[in-house]
Amino acid sequence: MLLRADWADSRPDVTLGSLILPAEHYSVQCSIAAVQMGLADGAQTEILLGEKPCQFQFSGRTAAFSAMELLVSLRAAMQTHSAFSFDFCGAAFSGMHITGCRCETDQNTKIAAYSITMTGTLTEAQPT
Repeated sequence: MLLRADWADSRPDVTLGSLILPAEHYSVQCSIAAVQMGLADGAQTEILLGEKPCQFQFSGRTAAFSAMELLVSLRAAMQTHSAFSFDFCGAAFSGMHITGCRCETDQNTKIAAYSITMTGTLTEAQPT
């Protein structure tokens, strides 16, 4: 089962090591991790696990002059398989690895748009 959420009303930040990136648009897809167990009487029961494998995508904008520094940092994290843990919108993410990133620069406005995809574990979500 997949859960999907898209919150575009607020503008929280994502902290990846020393990078603090504003997230203008973001989405989370989670698989509900469960174990099916057989009871002594032969009945089956399903136990939901606290950690949920997930994919987290977010995008935002930054000044064009900082785009190269951003890409160098993200590429280094991808190459070294760095794992990040952070809290975001009432959810705790752990073991998050960058699996994709994109950055486009508009020289007319001097703004760079970025998009980052991560996979890892959603360990806790607080209802809002």
